Amino acid sequence: MSENNKEKIDELTFEGLLALAKNEDWDAVDKLIKEFNITRKIIDWALNTGIFDEDNNVRDLATTFLDNSDIDLKETEITILKDIMKKDIYNIVQFRTAIALYKRGDRSTEVEEMMQKAKDDPNSSDFSLMWCDGPSLASQPELLAAAKAKNGGRYTACDFAGAVGQIQHLMNIAVILGVLVAIILFSYAGYLMISVSFTGKQDDLKKAKDIFQKVTWGFIIMLVAWFAVYQIIAWLVPTNSPATTLLDQRL
Repeated sequence: MSENNKEKIDELTFEGLLALAKNEDWDAVDKLIKEFNITRKIIDWALNTGIFDEDNNVRDLATTFLDNSDIDLKETEITILKDIMKKDIYNIVQFRTAIALYKRGDRSTEVEEMMQKAKDDPNSSDFSLMWCDGPSLASQPELLAAAKAKNGGRYTACDFAGAVGQIQHLMNIAVILGVLVAIILFSYAGYLMISVSFTGKQDDLKKAKDIFQKVTWGFIIMLVAWFAVYQIIAWLVPTNSPATTLLDQRL
């Protein structure tokens, strides 16, 4: 970490984080809160004031404090969080509340279902160009459990299997983009073929047939390469690795 960033973190106050949240500068909040000292006083603010604020961003910050803290909560406070998870109108607040409850040992059906919704939500930050989440925590079960809670029940170590999974993850993205491009080109070729009957331009018919042929062969080659990569990955990594699924969960 650079000295400039360290100074910024040292000088950052609760009011500073609150201002960043209200301005929707969540990249800064997510980065700085990891170094922020979340005290019991801040947790009290989050539970008694923050999560009841009319501003979605303030409630989001309150639940961010809660899911980034290991401070134990009273039974009455757990009850408040469960109520917020069920009733809040802002889904991000619901998701963060579920993570906070999961992190404190709540494995109820309601929490598990909300964690699944967070994973499936298209507006969440689940999609990423990166496949792995961090170093291997196999020898540190408590840290692994906390990491899984933070990542919606999933944690992929940046080991050999993670590196191989990264390759396939990028391949999956390329395939999806390839399908979209193929659809656009097929549509364009179809338009050219239809337009020939109105314009009489035989060159357009020839061009359309050429597009169909090239795109079809390109699509076949792309799919063969995709399945080849999948098979190689199946040989290289354990069968229970998420990297062995054809379409990973981060798409």
